[in-house]
Amino acid sequence: MKINIPVEPKGKQRARVVTRGGKVISYTPGQTAMTESMIRAHIQRENVYYDKGIPIHLKIIFYLVSPKSCPKKRTLPVTRPTWTI
Repeated sequence: MKINIPVEPKGKQRARVVTRGGKVISYTPGQTAMTESMIRAHIQRENVYYDKGIPIHLKIIFYLVSPKSCPKKRTLPVTRPTWTI
């Protein structure tokens, strides 16, 4: 099964912790929460469900567009950030 999710990959932001009205509140930044909900909604539209306890193999390929400011001679570095899933 192949699923194409048209979302630009972004590094996952850390949860924020603030104090409001004397209470400590932890929340996920808006951009990360929005990306996660877009991915979740797309997968649910594809009707992808798996039984609990059954292992699955997941292979993820990201296609990135190189920025226009990058010189053509230079190859972009390959890094391994924490992706939003």
